[in-house]
Amino acid sequence: MVNRQFLEADYTFLHASLVEDPETILCLDEIWGQDSQEWREVKVYDTMFLLVTRLTTRMLVGVPLCRNLAFMRACGEFLRNVVLIAAAISLFAAFLKPRFIMPLIRERLAEQSAMPRRPTLNAANDFVQWAIDHARAKPHAADRFFAANQLKIALAHIALLCEIEPIPARPANRRFFGHIGPPTSATLRVRRRRPPGAQA
Repeated sequence: MVNRQFLEADYTFLHASLVEDPETILCLDEIWGQDSQEWREVKVYDTMFLLVTRLTTRMLVGVPLCRNLAFMRACGEFLRNVVLIAAAISLFAAFLKPRFIMPLIRERLAEQSAMPRRPTLNAANDFVQWAIDHARAKPHAADRFFAANQLKIALAHIALLCEIEPIPARPANRRFFGHIGPPTSATLRVRRRRPPGAQA
């Protein structure tokens, strides 16, 4: 069962508990370093993927499991495999694709439409229902459920804590299964931002 109250109250949608949680800074310290003098070359895709994975596991399973490297690798491999499988499935004709969740969503929407005054009276307490409720309450944000907010937090910390050496041009995207994806081999040179008033 999804701990809906915990997620909604404390660790989702830019709540202060997640913004102020030290996990983002701890992870940046590990993957990008704390040196404010020397530049460090990092792989953008790999390090940001690790950061988002760690924030997600921090939200879902907490400390210390979100800092367990073996667990993080397993989560990362699972996420990569899901993306590859989804891309492969998209190549098949529509009638060959499995349909499990959408019929359930349509059924629940129909049930809620039949009870317009109290649509959540007997609503199920699971992730599907939680996603439905969020999409109905915030339709403009339904397609960026978790990732966008976690990326906002990560990028805000990066902007405050890190310097990134400018690059002459954006690396080219890569293509797989007819889809466009980010360049996974691109690198940047980064270093920790110096405190105000510090000597260069």
